[in-house]
Amino acid sequence: MVNPPLPYVLILQDEPSGRSELATLLMNAGYQAEVTAVPSQALAWLTDEVFDVMVLDLDIENLDGVAFMQSVSRLQPELQMVILTAR
Repeated sequence: MVNPPLPYVLILQDEPSGRSELATLLMNAGYQAEVTAVPSQALAWLTDEVFDVMVLDLDIENLDGVAFMQSVSRLQPELQMVILTAR
């Protein structure tokens, strides 16, 4: 019997402890996760990989969150996004 692939999550979060805690929680729940604090790295991964969901922190310094979400939607139109913000 072949196991289905683990759900694949991309986490873009600039706060180190939040990034680490979120990744640990998701991996313990059975997800595969790629984690970065760098928007350009996230876009590179989105160009090369297909993710099931993205967790996006809108409060990353020097990031226009709306423009970033539009870029992500062009790369992977079906990708679901969970938005984190302290706003």
